[in-house]
Amino acid sequence: MSATITISARAAGRSKPLLADWSIPFPPDLRADGDRITLRDLITSIVRSEVEASRTRQAERRLDRVLTRAQIEPEERAASTTRGWLTPQLEAPR
Repeated sequence: MSATITISARAAGRSKPLLADWSIPFPPDLRADGDRITLRDLITSIVRSEVEASRTRQAERRLDRVLTRAQIEPEERAASTTRGWLTPQLEAPR
């Protein structure tokens, strides 16, 4: 069974939460030391995993996306029919 930590933020005197609840799985590396962990260890583990996830997302955004000619041609045909583009037809000189 997987344990989950849910973080809620509420302000005194307000019915609406400050932000939406945030749930994360309990860090598995902290279970090896026994049932007791410190708050510092828990926060450190969570921050490290979130930083790694953020770096992964940044790397994915920086990755160049390259399309092959076979991927581009259907898009060109669709764009030319939906936007009214015409492909010029060259006539041979007489």
